[in-house]
Amino acid sequence: MKKYLYVFIVVLIIITGFLLGKQYQENQAFMDQLLLHQVIDIEDVKAMYVGRSDEPLTEIDTKEDIINAFNNYPANQITEKNIDHVEAKLVIELQGDIVIKILYSDDSLFVKRNDVAAGEICYELIKGNEQIEAFFSSQ
Repeated sequence: MKKYLYVFIVVLIIITGFLLGKQYQENQAFMDQLLLHQVIDIEDVKAMYVGRSDEPLTEIDTKEDIINAFNNYPANQITEKNIDHVEAKLVIELQGDIVIKILYSDDSLFVKRNDVAAGEICYELIKGNEQIEAFFSSQ
């Protein structure tokens, strides 16, 4: 009888460890997403540039509505993904040599930034954002 009790306890510990490990992985993935998509402080913006992929960038006035739309995007609606072809881009230069690029390609929005990890990271905004997409359409 004790033998079965020991086996039951060991199996219970293994299952509990597996479930806790799975939950930890999911929480870690969510926290990584939160760290990737950080808000832009409007006071930190030095300059904003916009342009098509094959054209030189032109400086524009700081667009607070675009920054607010970017800041209000839910951090859990992103996925890490690289991009090769870009139709248009919006480059936001911040204090401290931080550069955030919002890239538009094939009706999708991507973000490249150099302030969250070593080097430049790229991620996709899964849901899209009407304000930012409308901005690119009007350019």
